[in-house]
Amino acid sequence: MTDVTNNIQDIVKKTALPKKWRDRLQLHIQTFLDTTGMKASTFGHKSIDNQRFWKNFLAGGTVTVDKADEIYKFMASQGFNFKR
Repeated sequence: MTDVTNNIQDIVKKTALPKKWRDRLQLHIQTFLDTTGMKASTFGHKSIDNQRFWKNFLAGGTVTVDKADEIYKFMASQGFNFKR
């Protein structure tokens, strides 16, 4: 890959999710938490090493494409496969 392609990929990974994707992510996380019974702080810690993630997310905090990818990978590792 070229340096330009690598730079573009880095920028996209650090871009905030659009509202439509954010809403879908919120629904998927809530479904995961409800189904597994996992505490939100445990989820944040295990998925992206941030215990306050869910609280901050619900309060309007930004989620990047990169972080969303980490979250989906964690949920998939726990047996959940949401179609994105």
